[in-house]
Amino acid sequence: FSGIPVGPTQYEMLKGAMSDDIGTSEIYLPFNNNFEQTFDSDEMGILAPCSGSLKTFSLKITGTLSGDLTYTLRAKTLAPGTSTAEVTIDTQLNDLVNANDHDAFTIVWDDDATVAPGQVLFFTLQGDGDVSSTINYYFASVIAWDYSTLPTADILYT
Repeated sequence: FSGIPVGPTQYEMLKGAMSDDIGTSEIYLPFNNNFEQTFDSDEMGILAPCSGSLKTFSLKITGTLSGDLTYTLRAKTLAPGTSTAEVTIDTQLNDLVNANDHDAFTIVWDDDATVAPGQVLFFTLQGDGDVSSTINYYFASVIAWDYSTLPTADILYT
């Protein structure tokens, strides 16, 4: 790598965007395109190739909010061999007060917000009220991948 040190832990930023009027629905955030849903699907999931630790999640709203709002952010995993039994690994709340338009914020996930090899990772967003019409959302998450846990031979996760 041309003299650049490479260790087993590498940071990756995943980013996405969508346009929606989320109201109070729990929305699965799309990282593979811009089509959000109220259920998990292939557009939302991130397959973990090795162990990872969730670090941060940032969100920017580009629209008009008519009141204060609390967002609930959840990180969820889906284990190999299952298709509907997600497990919430962390939940964070963020208050947007004074109805500031075009707000942006970052939350820090708990230390135990981790994903294992073969799991599918999802992020969800939910408001405690309906204070906007359809607006644009931009989001990014930082994950620390531990490449020392990357398989060195074929493996089937069950």
